[in-house]
Amino acid sequence: MGRDIKRVALDFDWPLNKIWEGFINPFYNKRCPEAEKTCFNGSTAAGQWLDAIVHFLMIAGADGTCGPQGRRGVWPHPYLQRFELASTTSGFPPGGSLVDPTPELGQLTAALAGRAPSFIGHDAVDQWSAKKKILEAAGLDVEKWGICPVCGGEGYDPATKQQRDDWQKTEPPAGEGWQVWETVSEGSPVSPVFATSGELVEYLVGNGHSRAAAENFWVPTMMTGPGGLKMGIDCAEDLGAKKEKRMADGNGKKKDEDGGNGACHDCTDCTAGQECVLGPTGDFPDGKMNKHDEGGLQLTIGHHDGKVVIAFGIPVAWIGVNPKEAREMAELIKKHADDVELETMPTAGGLPA
Repeated sequence: MGRDIKRVALDFDWPLNKIWEGFINPFYNKRCPEAEKTCFNGSTAAGQWLDAIVHFLMIAGADGTCGPQGRRGVWPHPYLQRFELASTTSGFPPGGSLVDPTPELGQLTAALAGRAPSFIGHDAVDQWSAKKKILEAAGLDVEKWGICPVCGGEGYDPATKQQRDDWQKTEPPAGEGWQVWETVSEGSPVSPVFATSGELVEYLVGNGHSRAAAENFWVPTMMTGPGGLKMGIDCAEDLGAKKEKRMADGNGKKKDEDGGNGACHDCTDCTAGQECVLGPTGDFPDGKMNKHDEGGLQLTIGHHDGKVVIAFGIPVAWIGVNPKEAREMAELIKKHADDVELETMPTAGGLPA
């Protein structure tokens, strides 16, 4: 997901960079009647407390597993350093220095989560698994304890549930106009409306994009290649050249064609009939890492239907990127994760089992 072109009415007038009202479900504005009284985003106060305690425990376990070499920057985690009841060399505070978390603590959190922490620590799924095991060990009902009985954990007014479920998005009024929209959020216009595609191309060129990039309208959020990691429309020049090569080689496929040979996997970013531009680039931008390295890969990061989506276009065993690209990818993934949480507002009742 990144940029797209919409054909809208020539007199369409909606503020730039503001999500189109037809893409926002208004019934999600109706909060639980007990919100901020006994309901906190679908959880009871007790549920919120347990979430915080488990989160803290999982941070400590992850730090114990990775050790000071595994975390970039401060170790142990600042939360642990500021914990007034933390164990010290003198036994209990005050006095003495903090006793560092050890791998033994990591064994505990891994057992609760059902898996060891990744290089970024325990995630939300791990935390939910740990919380679930704690509740089960206490003999409490996982489906009810800590969950608001009024809204059932959704955080919204149960009286509007049917309306929320029945709501469908409405596209902006169609017409002869040409307009660039961002698709990182639900969708908002990011350019004026133009009467012709040529005017739109000239506008993009005038805003610093190459003509080749401007003429390749659909682009992913990001891609990697010989020029490093690129964002948004700046991907388009490379995409145009790669697409021409892949189609000339007979490797390009359309979404509605049979993808049985692995050339197409119905990525959520595609529109019907669009030529696939994801997948191998055929080059090695940072050199060949090992004998299994198959070269550069065009991918896209976005979100769809409540999930952060990373589309590769082909089956992929692993990817390797340089530190700068890794941080940019991490920031982009986090941004989409934040966007999904804001859009869906997952609550105690909606956490994965």
